[in-house]
Amino acid sequence: MATGFRGVSAGQDVRFSDKERKLLKTMKFPAEFEVKHDLKRVNWEAMKGWIAKRVTELLGIEDEVLIAYIFEQLEGKQAVDPRMLQINLTGFLEKNTSLFVKELWSLLASASTNPSGIPQPILDAKAEELRKKKEVQDRINEKLAQDRLQRAEQEREAREREEQARTARRAQREQEDAEARRAARQRNDARMRGAEREREASSRHQGRGMGESRGRDWDLGRDRDRDRDRDRDRDRDRDRARDRDRNRDRARQGDKDRDRDRQRDRDRAGMGL
Repeated sequence: MATGFRGVSAGQDVRFSDKERKLLKTMKFPAEFEVKHDLKRVNWEAMKGWIAKRVTELLGIEDEVLIAYIFEQLEGKQAVDPRMLQINLTGFLEKNTSLFVKELWSLLASASTNPSGIPQPILDAKAEELRKKKEVQDRINEKLAQDRLQRAEQEREAREREEQARTARRAQREQEDAEARRAARQRNDARMRGAEREREASSRHQGRGMGESRGRDWDLGRDRDRDRDRDRDRDRDRDRARDRDRNRDRARQGDKDRDRDRQRDRDRAGMGL
């Protein structure tokens, strides 16, 4: 069907000239068709996209032969009679022909007067498409920023809870240490009071004054004092060793906490937070 249209015009084939002249006289065309446009100024790359899309919309299918035929009727021509174009396309587009040619001619009119050679409606549609894409991207960026802020807030709250837990553990350890020291002091005080009672009891036995007995009592008291001093020194050394171990553990835990906080800060810095 397309071969009958290609390369043939009313002036070249007398079989169609009379028929086309009659159609031109009997058919009604829009007033816009009376205005001629310089098609050499048209950017056909932009127009090809619109023609292919519009033909597909009107037919419901993509007809590559018809699209190529329309390009052939327009591209490279300085002037085209829109009335003849409508007559030539009627067999393809049928009832949609006049609508298509009218829209096409309006776009060609805009393209021929636009410095870029692109119809203004196409430029406006492209600008609107870019605007919508930007709105979508802006919403995505906003959502990502909100997610980053939410994660940062969650991490901050987690650090606060962890710090509170560390503080509570330190307070508990300090309380346990204080209780242990208080218990040790109480034991030492109890031993000292027992020794004092023994010395007082020993001083009350003055009537037994034999030298050997006094010597034994003295030696016994001295041994008890010595044992008591040893026990006190042993308890003191044990308390000091326990304090050193706990201080060392706290220092190690503090180093681990600082290292973890530094690593978390570096991770956030790497994420752009």
